[in-house]
Amino acid sequence: MSVVASLIPIIRCVELPPMFSNLRRHLPSIRTMFGSPHPERDDILAYLGAGVACRLLFDPGLMRDVVTSGVRLPPRLTQSEDPVPPTVVLTDGAWCWLGADLYYFATYHVRLPLAFIDHARARLWSIDPSLIDAANLSCEAMFQ
Repeated sequence: MSVVASLIPIIRCVELPPMFSNLRRHLPSIRTMFGSPHPERDDILAYLGAGVACRLLFDPGLMRDVVTSGVRLPPRLTQSEDPVPPTVVLTDGAWCWLGADLYYFATYHVRLPLAFIDHARARLWSIDPSLIDAANLSCEAMFQ
């Protein structure tokens, strides 16, 4: 029997994902997480975009900006060969994030955990998909 590893969400806020916001009232608002552009912004965005898909959320709220009313997120959040939709949950095998998190990091400079940034930097901003067994990973912490 395989052991399921729990992934750590990079952003934990009441608004994301929207369909779980009523269960997440104990978390801070994403508005309290705004910061300045990170000096390693491009490396972080590339790393986030290279994550391995481990779940798809059928949450139409992920297609709308939860900060600015009336703004829709682009249907694909990277310009790479494998564009990232806002509704996918991605992982590097230790951390997890929503495709939409790329938008909030790039647009509002949402501060990410230093432990995550150190982790990604230690991996030289590279994710090896062959080392990730998404079937034995849980992203349930993202929804609590």
